[in-house]
Amino acid sequence: MVKQTTKGYKMFTVFNYIILILTALSCILPLLNVLAVSFSSKSSVEAGNVSFFPIGFTIDSYGYIFTSSQFFTALWVSVQRTVLGTLVALLL
Repeated sequence: MVKQTTKGYKMFTVFNYIILILTALSCILPLLNVLAVSFSSKSSVEAGNVSFFPIGFTIDSYGYIFTSSQFFTALWVSVQRTVLGTLVALLL
């Protein structure tokens, strides 16, 4: 069975895809920028040269985070709150 589509339906489909793609990009691009900044050198970030791709690739920021005890404390608090919140929500 062949379904006939109207001109209006085709236009709706095109605009719908455009809106969905723009919405997806508005969600993904900021995350990509944060990731690029985290892998870029400090001087490139301070100069404002980083957009969506790292400049002066380095993992120094991750080395600093993983050597800090505050990171693991914050991570443990997040895990506790997530587990406790899930248990309370399931019980209620």
